[in-house]
Amino acid sequence: MSAVKNRSTPLLRFPEFTEDWKSLPMTKIAKIGTGKKDTQDKDTNGKYPFYVRSDTVEKINSYGYDGVAILTSGDGVGVGKNFHYVNGKFDYHQRVYAIRDFINKADSRFVYEYFSANFYKRVIRLSAKNSVDSIRMTMIADMPIPIPDLSEQKKIAEFLTLVVERIELIGKKIELSKAYKKGLMQKLFPAKDQTNPTLRFKKPDGSDFPDWHTVSLSELLEYEQPTSYIVQSVEYDDTYGTPVLTAGKTFILGYTNEKNGIKDASSNPVIIFDDFTTASHFVDFNFKVKSSAMKILKQKAETPMKLTYELLNQINYEVGDHKRHWIGEYQNLPVKLPFHIKEQEKIADFLSSIDEKIKEQERKLEQAKEFKKALLQQMFV
Repeated sequence: MSAVKNRSTPLLRFPEFTEDWKSLPMTKIAKIGTGKKDTQDKDTNGKYPFYVRSDTVEKINSYGYDGVAILTSGDGVGVGKNFHYVNGKFDYHQRVYAIRDFINKADSRFVYEYFSANFYKRVIRLSAKNSVDSIRMTMIADMPIPIPDLSEQKKIAEFLTLVVERIELIGKKIELSKAYKKGLMQKLFPAKDQTNPTLRFKKPDGSDFPDWHTVSLSELLEYEQPTSYIVQSVEYDDTYGTPVLTAGKTFILGYTNEKNGIKDASSNPVIIFDDFTTASHFVDFNFKVKSSAMKILKQKAETPMKLTYELLNQINYEVGDHKRHWIGEYQNLPVKLPFHIKEQEKIADFLSSIDEKIKEQERKLEQAKEFKKALLQQMFV
């Protein structure tokens, strides 16, 4: 590839191509329409993929189209950010847009890569407010799409496909590593009707460690109210240094530049416990919190914090009403624990080594995504 300066062409392109790029509105290069199905039409045993208003792909027993298409949701979770490239029979929700039936001089994969990389920026620019609730058809139809020579489109698409395949391969490795750990956890911790687990470590002399015993969570952990660590600002920026933790699915909400009231967990890890959902996270970095619902659980016994965290995740607790759970019932729940501290340490170290491998794979995944992002910025006008 070679770098060029003419902004009617990309910054980075294959050297055999020299002609300037031209653009056409999406409506001139493909047909655009929405599906006819609703979420209630899905069938978990369905034969065909069913694309709804999220990244999740459901199943259905009908198909509304057979061929190549680019799909994006018109509203719902991640509107303007979720995209699917499909080739085959599928059906789609009445608020999912399908871009299909491309003209001969447009490569569908090339269009997909450009569209998915640039559409959200266009949506934000055309929206009347900072948040996006829904997408209008014209946002897609009128979007200018670069149309270089078809052979250049195909070469760019093939190259980016290789990058995507590498990203997907790393993602699959992460999934397999997590599945491997999950399988080990079932052997390293006793089942409900067992005193000891099926897989155990031995003492240095080869003899068995003592039987496991039962303790309550309150014997292992003490909680700290997060009052002094709650962030005051509502503005977050990834260039700031301190992570802000929040309840719910978004664990790290953003980053703040507030200097006061930062919890130091770099040398003494803690568990962040969502007092409403009972979800927990192992934290070994400095942070602030967004809500008082985030209990800070600190080590109380000599049991390694990593092991306590894994024990916490073994609890099958039925979350009832929207209420606080730690004080009252959760801290008194029983867990099975190795009696000997050396066995505790062996299990904690073993699981930590697996987690570190997963983190390394996740770092590689993030690097691969950033590499693709940088390529897209230079390979498209």
